[in-house]
Amino acid sequence: MDKPLHILHLFNHYLNKSEHWAYDLMVHTPGVKQSIAAKRYLPNNFYHDSFSFIETYQGSLIEAPIDPKAWQWGRRALKRMGRYLFSKGVYHDEAIILDYILANKVDLLHAHFAPVAVNYKKIIEQANIPLVVSFYGFDYEFLPYTQPRYRKEYQWLFQKADKILCEGPHGIEILTKMGCPAEKLAIQRLGIPPQPVLKRPFKNLQTLRLLQIAAMTEKKGQLDTVMAFHQSLDSCPNMQLTLVGNARDEDYMNRVMNYIKANSLEGKIQCIDWVASDELADLMSKHHVFIHPSRYSRYRDCEGGAPVVLMYAQWQGMPIIATQHCDIPFIVKYGKLSKEGDIDALVRTITHYYNMDNEVYLRSCKQVEEFAHSKFDIHTLAKELRQKYESLQSLSIQ
Repeated sequence: MDKPLHILHLFNHYLNKSEHWAYDLMVHTPGVKQSIAAKRYLPNNFYHDSFSFIETYQGSLIEAPIDPKAWQWGRRALKRMGRYLFSKGVYHDEAIILDYILANKVDLLHAHFAPVAVNYKKIIEQANIPLVVSFYGFDYEFLPYTQPRYRKEYQWLFQKADKILCEGPHGIEILTKMGCPAEKLAIQRLGIPPQPVLKRPFKNLQTLRLLQIAAMTEKKGQLDTVMAFHQSLDSCPNMQLTLVGNARDEDYMNRVMNYIKANSLEGKIQCIDWVASDELADLMSKHHVFIHPSRYSRYRDCEGGAPVVLMYAQWQGMPIIATQHCDIPFIVKYGKLSKEGDIDALVRTITHYYNMDNEVYLRSCKQVEEFAHSKFDIHTLAKELRQKYESLQSLSIQ
């Protein structure tokens, strides 16, 4: 077998639990040695035995559950002291990472999210090896809109990066308009590990159980979901809605919760803070239709690509109610998509599924499931990522 490519993945925080899709892509990419550098390591379950982690003054592994026995109290104390005392620790960190790149013959850097590449700018410039950058969401428009200095940084990024990856054609269109050369842009779809498919629930005529799973933030559209659900109740009384998501935007979450309370919807809407990815299939098997009306926020935050949870829902055969937002049309074939912010259209779609009988419902579910299994398998998509890496290997100076 050929010598594996050595990829150093750059992160800000490794790894928020909602970003498990990055771990899934890395762990399934064949023929690659994966190393990771992060400003901070989080205590989640994304520390695969085959991964190597660079520890720096900022990025300490103390909090991460890798090998608790290796961390004696004295070593922990020294590390904390070092993080506190070295006001110029970032410069020491750059040297540590650059030494690692040289000593371990890293072939390629892969920055996850555009601002991560900007934050590692000096390392990228000095390492002088091929650079891949993945855009995922807030880095498309929200960041340069709210922090204009990134408009200039993006021009550096477009020049320096050898390949810039987007989840679909909408992302490519956005970055092309910003000035990124077309030849540097490529689609790299996210995927999911194959899941056991649980039986779809029986769908009585004029019944409906809706599910939405997303962090509580304006671009996810929970307020639109709740408003459309409320307006549908007069003609569709036998409905339930489950909202799953933590408060990423507390003010927005309060708006959603206040609407529920003001309209006495507590008996119809269940709110859950979080569900782990290995529990999604069971939760989805208890609901008929997945709803996710994504939209642009007032500050230009957007999906950029498309929510990965839509892949999980379709893998389970759940029909989708969503919007024509960013790359959602690229990953939803059998579903009802409306213009973002169009509450009346959401009401019509909810009513459509409410009045659907079980036979028609199951046929729809089968179509959705077959489409998802043909498009979202992480093994296929990870091989595509490997091919993109290989296409840049000849650029490496090592």
